[in-house]
Amino acid sequence: ELTEELNGIIEHDAVLNPQREKISFTHEDIVSDLNFLLNDKAKVQIELNDTWEEVRSCKKNIGRTENGILQLHEDLIEERESAKVARKQLRGDILATKRQKEQQLNANDVAVRQIERLKSNLLDVKHN
Repeated sequence: ELTEELNGIIEHDAVLNPQREKISFTHEDIVSDLNFLLNDKAKVQIELNDTWEEVRSCKKNIGRTENGILQLHEDLIEERESAKVARKQLRGDILATKRQKEQQLNANDVAVRQIERLKSNLLDVKHN
């Protein structure tokens, strides 16, 4: 009876041994595949972290650029306002200069007429 049982165990072992070897190879393949996948995942995670850092850096640069644009816009508005004030001042100066010119021309005309009158009077005096 023990011999039969031993024979049964040996037969059963003979049947299970190829399956055990197959399972052992399958397990090794699974571990190898899992290690490969974990290595792949680590590489992807590193790339993802690097990409995320680049995105953060780009966002900071975009923020700085937007702030620079806003500052330039404000500076441009201030320059335009200063230019308006300067232009208004210059227009006033031009008008004042034109008035002075007209006054001077009128004064010159009056002086020329007076000189002509004096010349005429002088000539009259010389002829008399």
